[in-house]
Amino acid sequence: QDGGWLDAQLAQCGTGVALDLALGESLQGGAPTCRVSGRIEHVLPLPATHGEGWQLLRAFPDRSKRTGMKAEADLGFGERVPLFLDWALLRLHSARAAGDGALPSVRITALMDTRKAAWLPGLMAWDAALLRAQPAERAAMLDELERRVVQLIRWWHEAQVRPRWYFARTSWAAARAATAVKADAPFDGDSV
Repeated sequence: QDGGWLDAQLAQCGTGVALDLALGESLQGGAPTCRVSGRIEHVLPLPATHGEGWQLLRAFPDRSKRTGMKAEADLGFGERVPLFLDWALLRLHSARAAGDGALPSVRITALMDTRKAAWLPGLMAWDAALLRAQPAERAAMLDELERRVVQLIRWWHEAQVRPRWYFARTSWAAARAATAVKADAPFDGDSV
């Protein structure tokens, strides 16, 4: 990603959210599977008119296109997985910070061609459903999201210990072909 001007502007604002999450505790019955500490950059508070919450800002430029931006269908694992992880970690962090109180929204503002977007709107629909869910359903949804994050981290860790050849674009094409899922299919809770 070439954030350039946007990165410089956001750096002046001091945007970002620090987090330190122990993950997998509820999945393993007590002991955390892993810990994620760091800072998610380019996170802004939502305007008051949109309620309490966070806005995760990402740019996907493509100077070769008429619009100057990638379309959602052009995004492969190399763009989708980091965006998903940032969103999911921010969602889990904000849910824990809220405790039993009202959850804040966690929105993604993606600077890209969204005319045929379905994956990102699907993530936002999932988040909206989480905000409307009753406590038991909300807890189950957050556990499932945490399980997905832990699995992605496990795969990353395994690749560090036992490296395999991995090519993000080829893997994305293979995954799409193997599951016959279109790149613009909506997020349904079963896809990353």
